[in-house]
Amino acid sequence: MAEGGIANSKKSLTLEDSEQDPSPGERVDRTVVLIGRTGNGKSALANIIAGKAGVFPESQSAASETRDIHSRSVAVRYCGKRHVVKIVDTIGLGDTELPKEEVYRRLAVLADVCREGLNQILYVTQGRFDDVEKDAFSIMQSVLFGPKIVAFSTVVQTKCDDYDNAALNEKNIADIKRLAAPLMNEIPDTKFIAVNNPPILGSNEGYAKSCRLRTRQLLLFHIMEKCSEVFNPDSLVKVNERVKERIAEDNKMEIIEQQLKKFIEKNEELEKQKQEEAAKAKRLQDEMVKTAGDLADSERKRKEEAERQLDAARKQQEDTMKAFQAQLSSYETKMASNAAMQSEIHGLRNQVSLMQQQAAQPVPVVQPSSDDRSSALLTQSLLSIGSIRQRDLADRITTMQQEMQSKNETILKLAERSCSIM
Repeated sequence: MAEGGIANSKKSLTLEDSEQDPSPGERVDRTVVLIGRTGNGKSALANIIAGKAGVFPESQSAASETRDIHSRSVAVRYCGKRHVVKIVDTIGLGDTELPKEEVYRRLAVLADVCREGLNQILYVTQGRFDDVEKDAFSIMQSVLFGPKIVAFSTVVQTKCDDYDNAALNEKNIADIKRLAAPLMNEIPDTKFIAVNNPPILGSNEGYAKSCRLRTRQLLLFHIMEKCSEVFNPDSLVKVNERVKERIAEDNKMEIIEQQLKKFIEKNEELEKQKQEEAAKAKRLQDEMVKTAGDLADSERKRKEEAERQLDAARKQQEDTMKAFQAQLSSYETKMASNAAMQSEIHGLRNQVSLMQQQAAQPVPVVQPSSDDRSSALLTQSLLSIGSIRQRDLADRITTMQQEMQSKNETILKLAERSCSIM
């Protein structure tokens, strides 16, 4: 039945199906399993297919309302005929409150619920297809049903406002295949369906009902027209064995991941320590450079100060030497003056000695005549004059000796001062 089949069956489909619930033992025409992570609209799709509200609990939050396998057979009218569809709503994947092992065990119940066979698995996604959804698809293939289940799988992308846009749908299909590669490479494009299943709330009720009716048409057409072949899963015993193997493998992987995480954390800690040590070394290097600069600056200033002091000392020494030379010249002049005084004193002493010798010679006694009396008076006068001159010379000598002694004392002081300066 082509797309025209959807149009032909449109009049016979309503959002709320009035068919009575199937009686016990009534033959099941289709068995559909819905799998998806929490919040993707999986339970809402189950109610839309059932044509009855509240058959499966829906949640508008990120918390899962489905933590167990819910199975319900409903009667639907399609193309004027009554059909019984068994809908299996699985546990919400990605529920952080359940351990992974518990999720595996609850999913394994599918093998028992579908022991009489299933027609299609609907993978409900919003198009992102993250690691949780990839893991779920991998579990379906490798643990629960085996690789052949791919041929009985359909990807249903929910919350698509423009789901009738063929070009957009092609892009969405390409994006999902790219994100889920290589898991879904074998699923044909005809088994990718885009729908919109908004909640029926307030002023949005008319639009929501219209979208849900269109979604029901698409899904029932797909289930009734393209999913007639039956897939028979292995027994629950075999599935449980594979579940145990998968849990053991996951536990090993978890241990490896924990070890890897610790290794990464240790490496990060070592890298952090390395960066801190590098920063510390950089700070020490900067401090050493600064200290070396300060020392160099201090040494330069010390040398400049030493040179300044040395220049001042040299200048002071030069000034002192000049003063000493001037004092030495004065000393030499005074020494020459003392030598002249000593020479003069020596001459005066010779004169005094000569006069003393002359005075010591006896004077001949001659009877004085008148002339002699005059001569005697003259001699007496000469002796008196000589005595006076002798005393004057002696006084002069004494004065000169005192002056020489004073000059000698001055010269000695100058010499001592010069020695202290040197």
